[in-house]
Order: sequence, then structure tokens, then C-alpha cells
Amino acid sequence: MFRNMNELWPLVKVLLVPSIWYETFGLVVVEAMLRGIPVICSDVGGISEAKCGVNFGTIHVNLIKGERETDPETLKKLGIYRIPPQDIEPWIETIRCLLSSRETYEKVSQECYEKATKFVKSIDVEIYERWLIEIKQDIIKWESRILND
Repeated sequence: MFRNMNELWPLVKVLLVPSIWYETFGLVVVEAMLRGIPVICSDVGGISEAKCGVNFGTIHVNLIKGERETDPETLKKLGIYRIPPQDIEPWIETIRCLLSSRETYEKVSQECYEKATKFVKSIDVEIYERWLIEIKQDIIKWESRILND
């Protein structure tokens, strides 16, 4: 186990994010790409969005729809949600493509780095500061109304 991710990242050659659930923005995807690590991920929710426009390695999956599992044996093995069948072949092919061709790996790695860097540079952190100030002002107004009523 790594307490410091900076010790782990140099050991990672490819990041797999094979979710079958609606996910939020996958920050780990951007973190890997900033280090030039190619990411292979599901085409669900914010995970594929986090790839910043890198299309290579985004793979279609069949989503969990929230249906509950009723078979006791399956419940023990896989949990409460019914998991739809998945095709793992595209995952295997994509990994094989990256690891069997240095040229492909380097090309994808460079694209990941460039697009993730562009994304991070485009973030306006001041927007969050302005938003928090607006919320604070709204709270002050709300408290004032309550105290004056």
C-alpha cells in the first residue's frame, strides 16, 4: 500500500478504470494523464469526460441499472446489484495494442499529457472563490431576515 501516490505513479504504465456504474468526474484519470499514463476506461458518466477528449481507450460497457439480485449464491459472490454481461475483449485488445507497440504507447501517452495539461491550465479556481463569497452573502441576508422577523 502506498501512502504517497507520487511513489506509485512511476510504477504505473496503464491505468484501467472499468466502471459499470454512473460515476462522477474521475480525477484519478486526469492525475494519470498528467503523468503521461494512458488511461483505458468505461464510457460512463464523468470517467470518459475526465479523459479530456482523448478517445483512445474509451470502451463501451453495459451499465448496472439498479436491478437487485435475488439469487442467494450470486448475492454472496457479486453483491446486491444485478450485473449485466460484459464484453472484455475490447479491454484486452486495447491493452495489447498499447503494450505491443512502443509507437502507439508514446503517441497516446503524449496526447494524454497534452490534453490533461491543457484542461488543468483552463481551470479558473477564482470561480470557486466567487461562488463561496456569493453563498456567504446569501447566508448573511438569510440570517438577517430571520433575526428581523
